[in-house]
Amino acid sequence: MRNLKKIILINIAIISLYCIACKDKKVGPLNTSNIILRDKPLKTIKNYLKGKWQMHYTIGGISGNQRYSFVNTYLEFTFNETNNDSIRWHNDTSEMAKDIVTFERELYIFGPEYTYQINFNTLPTGFQNWVAYSIKDDTLILTDNSVDGFAYACTR
Repeated sequence: MRNLKKIILINIAIISLYCIACKDKKVGPLNTSNIILRDKPLKTIKNYLKGKWQMHYTIGGISGNQRYSFVNTYLEFTFNETNNDSIRWHNDTSEMAKDIVTFERELYIFGPEYTYQINFNTLPTGFQNWVAYSIKDDTLILTDNSVDGFAYACTR
């Protein structure tokens, strides 16, 4: 009888240790920086865009795989209550844009929904119409809202 009690106690101890060892580890909160922006309200898009972003590369074009890298190139979005929204696109040696930004609700070229298109002039003469597509981990994806357009990858 004593041996049976010892065996039962040992089995309980082993099972208890097994249960403790197999207990689920605590998982932190989900990564909330993964967000699709193209279908969000303008206030949400501006909230995520505001500030300085470093541009790393662009990919796209007619073949879809033309890739160009950026060196020390930055985008700076400034938004305020008086609708004097602006962008500065620059690198160490030149400015590609320093202009007022307008947002227009346009049909997204790659989908059936409408989105906010970011419009601004580039230097010396030119025009950009980007869509804030998404943020995945720490990478902002901007896309041209045009056929054969490019996507731009930026981080803070």
